Amino acid sequence: MPPRLETPRLILRPFTLSDIDEAYTVLEGHPDVWKYDPGFCRTKLQRANLIKKYALTNAENGCGTLAAVLKSTGTLIGSIGLQSYRLAVKPPGVVEVELFYKLGRDYWGKGYAFEACRAVISFAFNHLHLQYLLTATNCENSPSIRLLHRLGFRFSSQPGAWSSEIVGILESCPAS
Repeated sequence: MPPRLETPRLILRPFTLSDIDEAYTVLEGHPDVWKYDPGFCRTKLQRANLIKKYALTNAENGCGTLAAVLKSTGTLIGSIGLQSYRLAVKPPGVVEVELFYKLGRDYWGKGYAFEACRAVISFAFNHLHLQYLLTATNCENSPSIRLLHRLGFRFSSQPGAWSSEIVGILESCPAS
């Protein structure tokens, strides 16, 4: 991810170790936030380890996780990012990039997730020159599904072990 993205109301910046306490409070403080991912409340140590990982693994021109912070107050409200996967398809391995996001419950329904996602999507298509992005969400996660529809993602259901998930795809230049 880039060192920093800005929207009218948000700063999307790399996590720092000083974010651990606030990230724990915001991202583990309400069961609606972690209900679908990861499905349990992380301990403070688990959240701290994730923040440390985020702080160390952001690539300036690639994938990673950014802290979503309100411009007006400096309050950390969530995280957003891009994650790459190399699928074991022969030959060669296919690289897929997933958009992901998570906001504290107090910040839902205010347009922050839409604003943050739009900034990261723009970065993915205009700077990384990706042809498409993927995302996955639980079939019962209505707020996330509505958001992804607003962003233009198209969905398909998944077979077998992933049957509770739907996968969305957003193309940089949708086919006519």
